Amino acid sequence: MTECQCGCGQATDIATISRPKRGVTAGQPLRFRRGHTSRPDLARRVADPSRFVIDDRGCWVWQGAIALTGYGQIQDAGRKLYAHRVSYETAVGPIPDDKVIDHLCRNRACINPSHLEPVPQRLNVRRGDKPILTFDQAVYIAKMRGQRTAKSLGEELGVHKDTVRNIWRGRTWTDAAAAAASWAADRHDESEAADD
Repeated sequence: MTECQCGCGQATDIATISRPKRGVTAGQPLRFRRGHTSRPDLARRVADPSRFVIDDRGCWVWQGAIALTGYGQIQDAGRKLYAHRVSYETAVGPIPDDKVIDHLCRNRACINPSHLEPVPQRLNVRRGDKPILTFDQAVYIAKMRGQRTAKSLGEELGVHKDTVRNIWRGRTWTDAAAAAASWAADRHDESEAADD
């Protein structure tokens, strides 16, 4: 076992392919865990109080470079990294591979680790500044399958007809479709009880 050279104490992976320009040999331990290169210096730069301003909501608003998407950026070894991700990994630990960082404060320039949470991409989109649909609207769409056209529902809710069809097909909002199916089953049970 080889420890990550950033000082985090975590084990590194074994290289699966050789990359001579980076000093990586297949079958040998990597020097760093994914995303940990030059971490002590990077962590120090992100945590530098001159790099952020604390606003009235407790956000640590990044004062360095800001991407067009609104996220703070910092450079490390020629790579542009998102400052909020570096801040989270420095304070909390690695971000799981199947998760993205959600800003609970909805401020993309914020790097306060207590305002950041790793969540699945699907949940991050739903919590976003401009969610396309609410959960209740997705349940409504699922309930209307077979009763309305995708086009008419899409026009009513301001979404594309393919968004409606994807809910019906179980490709998106699977939890909303399950809630609608449960509602339909309960309704069916009630109608059978009334017939008896």
